[in-house]
Amino acid sequence: MGKELTKKQVDDAIKEAETYPGQLAEFYIVTTAKEDAVLQQYVIDLSGVRKAAGKFEVTLWGWQSMSDQIRSCPGVLKTFYEHWWRKPSLTFVAAAVLLTTVIGFAGFLGSSRVEQWFQARDASRGTTVAGLQQVVSTLDQLQVAYGNCVESMAGKAFVFSGQLRDSCTKPIELPLRQLGRQRDQMAGVMNTDAYAEVVAASDYLNEDFRQLLGAAEMSQGFERSAVDYAKTACPKPKFRGAAPQDGSKLLRGSGESALSAQMAQYFRMRDFAVPAITAMKARLALASRLQNGQDVTQDLVQKANSLASLLQEERSFTYKLPASPFATARVKEMSARTLTVSGPAFDRVDELVWSQTAESAMFEGLRGHGADVEFLISCGLLKAAARVLEDDAGKKASS
Repeated sequence: MGKELTKKQVDDAIKEAETYPGQLAEFYIVTTAKEDAVLQQYVIDLSGVRKAAGKFEVTLWGWQSMSDQIRSCPGVLKTFYEHWWRKPSLTFVAAAVLLTTVIGFAGFLGSSRVEQWFQARDASRGTTVAGLQQVVSTLDQLQVAYGNCVESMAGKAFVFSGQLRDSCTKPIELPLRQLGRQRDQMAGVMNTDAYAEVVAASDYLNEDFRQLLGAAEMSQGFERSAVDYAKTACPKPKFRGAAPQDGSKLLRGSGESALSAQMAQYFRMRDFAVPAITAMKARLALASRLQNGQDVTQDLVQKANSLASLLQEERSFTYKLPASPFATARVKEMSARTLTVSGPAFDRVDELVWSQTAESAMFEGLRGHGADVEFLISCGLLKAAARVLEDDAGKKASS
């Protein structure tokens, strides 16, 4: 990972870009450092101000953002997940040929060495099957956690960081870590092809979880922006902070960016991750049956082979906020991921939902931040009863 950027370095890069003699529509700042939610929010707000002034927009890509771009490249993706495009039947044929050859060799030699080989093979087979069963059990837990997360986001215009943490990241993180431990324990003792399936499942779900964490960070950034905006609305002038030009538009932009991130993740989980786990379990079941020399059903093979098409669809998926995004988000569970909505430039329903969301975001951003709560009470914006938020960092958020 590279060294983290500072706001000054971002400002300096923009100043240098402004000296470019040609016309720039958008300026990308790329770094190998990890994603910084605070700096990302700074760039988003800065880009909004520049766009309003007719200047080129600015986008910041950290290492995770570049990873997303790499992931969208079919050639690179196949490099990391090549075995997902292989037909299981080829492995079965190869295993059958090898087994037939070894049995013939054993019959020819009839030696104790061959008998020992069979014993070792049976032990390896037992280890592989037992390991696959453990992984399938963990995938069952992950599928339940993903399903509960998707269900918890339904019916809400915006899901705040506290709820994403309690209903999504925490429940998913525990079995995901367990899957990582199982992966480490089975290295070198499990059948190579079966172990490759475990590694691929672990890599895929870890990447999806990283994107979920990113969406949660974006939500938290929006909540803190709402707190900062509230400070510019203090009734007492001496407390009132300097309001940036188009401050309300900047806050709306921050909210829409966070909403876009969580809606994209919602559809990725609902339409891709959950069915992908089903396909992964089918592939592991297929590997287990091949190890035991059992027959495989056509239905199982079809489920196992569905993973490649799911990956192809996910790779080409790009979410775009529709018109009236906050009103539309309330019915996401009944919407297709490709939904587009057209309507008037000013939608009263969406504006009402947005106002409620922005107000709730301020309160969510105040949880556990006693200094901010005391400031807003002193400036006359909040009543003393708001002090309940000072020790409320762990409470579940709701919209």
